[in-house]
Amino acid sequence: MDPTARARLHALIERHAISRGEFVLSSGKRSSYYVDLRRISLSPEGAYLAALALLDLVDGVAIDAIGGPVAAAVPLIGAVAAVSYQLGRPLPGFMVRKEAKAHGAGQQIEGPFAPGMRVAVVDDTATTGGSLLWAVEAVERAGGSVELVGALLDRHEGAAELFAGRGYRYRAVFTIREFGLAPS
Repeated sequence: MDPTARARLHALIERHAISRGEFVLSSGKRSSYYVDLRRISLSPEGAYLAALALLDLVDGVAIDAIGGPVAAAVPLIGAVAAVSYQLGRPLPGFMVRKEAKAHGAGQQIEGPFAPGMRVAVVDDTATTGGSLLWAVEAVERAGGSVELVGALLDRHEGAAELFAGRGYRYRAVFTIREFGLAPS
């Protein structure tokens, strides 16, 4: 990703995805800011730039597919699949549900995923890493090999340490400090 595109993605996140105030996060922690990256991943320019950033994130890692937990990672994964095809290096995407569906094929992992695949598991935002961890564990139970865990933005609240402690390679495109904010 060229520096101009990265700067544009940073500006979009700063302007449209970060709110200041009092918030309760999914981890239960209180925060003086909230990051809603769906405002980026569901916009045309933001989706394209986020896809480029995630493709850079996985560059050099031998993977067969990229996926993440529902719901926040889904638009990112779709964008990565489309942009990767456009760039001539197609990378299939998949999504991981919290639990297997009670109907249809009853799958927990949807999309072109198969046992034995080497994958990256990503999310839009990483705080403590809980959502990413259940997705990683589901992929491994299904026979996948997780080669990289990542996020578009890391809030510096334990995700990196969680995955390092479990022996996973972890990367983030941005950290909250790059937006002038400190961990909550």
